[in-house]
Amino acid sequence: MADIYPRPSTLTRHKDTYPFISPSKFTGKLKGKVVLITGASRGIGRATALALAAAGASIACLARTASVLDTLEAEIKQHFEVPTLFMIRDVVSDPAKIVSDVEAALGPIDILINNAGIGRLGPLYLEEDINIWWHVFEVNVKAPIALIHACLPSMLARRKGKIITLGSAAADNSFPYQSSYASSKAALQKAHQGLDMEMRGKGIVFYCIHPGGTMGMGKKREGDAMNPEAMKLEELQSWIMNFAKTALTDTLSLAADSIVFLAVDERMEVFSGRYLDCCQDMEEVLQNKDKILSEELNMLNIKRL
Repeated sequence: MADIYPRPSTLTRHKDTYPFISPSKFTGKLKGKVVLITGASRGIGRATALALAAAGASIACLARTASVLDTLEAEIKQHFEVPTLFMIRDVVSDPAKIVSDVEAALGPIDILINNAGIGRLGPLYLEEDINIWWHVFEVNVKAPIALIHACLPSMLARRKGKIITLGSAAADNSFPYQSSYASSKAALQKAHQGLDMEMRGKGIVFYCIHPGGTMGMGKKREGDAMNPEAMKLEELQSWIMNFAKTALTDTLSLAADSIVFLAVDERMEVFSGRYLDCCQDMEEVLQNKDKILSEELNMLNIKRL
């Protein structure tokens, strides 16, 4: 398994932030914009929240771990003078209340960043409880779609809004031991393609992105699960080690700065509904706009004979 994330492309690939998406370009560019970000307490979510604050956004940070979110709150308040709201909530239980609380505190949501997600490692045949497999779908698909649904009325009324959801290269590649995770990310990508078609001309932009692979993805997060019986499989242990060495070598800044870039740069809106890989050079993506659009690239489709 030489390349866990096979990405044949002629575009330059990055593993860290680079000048075209440099945070220095976006200082103050999101002032007056209200952003809601889920899974904000750690990893990509935390790095993105800090990058959004540096860009001047009013930020509502949502997470499920109070102690970790408290440290983020302290850091943002120490370094940035931006309006903030920090919430410990479960998205699935009441997404409409989350949105109404953000609107009451900060104003209508301009940008929704669906970052929260979980994984599950192990072969399906060793699952004793299928509900564990399905829980990945509840967190990775039901929660972001529920939050999108709750945000849309206000966005449609104002005819503007951006939805940035963290998908994965797993959606378009075949992986063992990740049937729940990979298929949940494929479902997200397909949903965003359909939502873009439904909302076209209504001012709503949808991005489903691969944020790159970071070591934070390889660490156990709240809700992540690994089948204990599966871990007895030597082949699974070998796969995990190879995955960490080859796929989890990108920085948090690459994802965070790419997300801020997408939130700011209106030129990227032509790619609404399409898959965007944060590891690809965004300037080169823009330069290849006509080819991407005319050849229906960056879409999740079955290749037929």
